[in-house]
Amino acid sequence: MTITINTPSNDSMIRLGVPVTFRGKADGRVKVDMFAEQFFLGSDSVEAETWIITYPGFNKPGKRQIIVVGFDSSGNRFDRNRHFAH
Repeated sequence: MTITINTPSNDSMIRLGVPVTFRGKADGRVKVDMFAEQFFLGSDSVEAETWIITYPGFNKPGKRQIIVVGFDSSGNRFDRNRHFAH
């Protein structure tokens, strides 16, 4: 069982103040939460092993560690995937 972030690609440049849409896959999961370090960015239900989270835009420059966490139908936290954006 895995979680991936497909877009934007790892180490992507993200423009400040512009919404960014993260898309990925999560097999065997029903929900994902996304964070930039410890800051919550959003959540989505997994449908057909696909999830999409749009964040309204970062307002400070810098490299960020984007983390997506998967949950099963009982709410148990499983896989984590790390990705970088700046």
